Amino acid sequence: LSDYAKILQLFIRECETPMTIGLQGDWGIGKSTLLNMLRTELENKHPIIDFNTWQYSLFGQDEYLGLSAVSAMLTLIEEKFKDHLDKDKDSAWKRASNKVKGVLRTVKVGIGPVSIGMANDVAANESSAPDYTDISGIMKDLKNDFESMIEEILKKAGPKKISKIIFFIDDIDRVKPVKALELLEALKNFFDVKGCVFVLAVDYEVVQIGMADKLGVDLQKLSGKSFFDKIINLPFSMPTQSYSLDKYL
Repeated sequence: LSDYAKILQLFIRECETPMTIGLQGDWGIGKSTLLNMLRTELENKHPIIDFNTWQYSLFGQDEYLGLSAVSAMLTLIEEKFKDHLDKDKDSAWKRASNKVKGVLRTVKVGIGPVSIGMANDVAANESSAPDYTDISGIMKDLKNDFESMIEEILKKAGPKKISKIIFFIDDIDRVKPVKALELLEALKNFFDVKGCVFVLAVDYEVVQIGMADKLGVDLQKLSGKSFFDKIINLPFSMPTQSYSLDKYL
């Protein structure tokens, strides 16, 4: 895989943003290994945010997975760029953090007529938590805050120090297929933010099974591939045909 890692890291360093790269292949075929190789090649040149989705799917609260992922991502960004982020109450990071925490404090997460303003109110006052929250509306609003936050980090650091931020998202295929789909739907709001490169390790078939479970087989056959095409700019199939398993063993 090392030759592929060298070429991919060169592409990541030179590419325009936003960019989403999908490392596609079956479970256990080497996607995490390739990510580790990319990390070694890139970590001294660009800041990397490592995000393992499996860690956020172990708590049995599947309906919170998308927002839990965003909450974790905000925490990782804060840890990585604490010197480049404003923390006052009107900052992009604080707004985003309050919205996510506000929703995660609610009793239930589902589809319902709750505005972004209500989510902000919940962040300020836990006792006002509504029964249901419109997750899709919150996600779209969070994207604006995320965009402002990335712009702020890049501007404060300067283009010579940080020209782009790279996000590694691994182990999507360890999550239940329907939840893997929902996780991608939640994160796709952030994939087209300028200054960001997302590298996803994902099993295409797992997401297709999730689409079939959630939307039905007929709709999955019609729109399954287009879903991937919309969120992944550069699909990379793991080069299993060039593996020499006898030599490896």
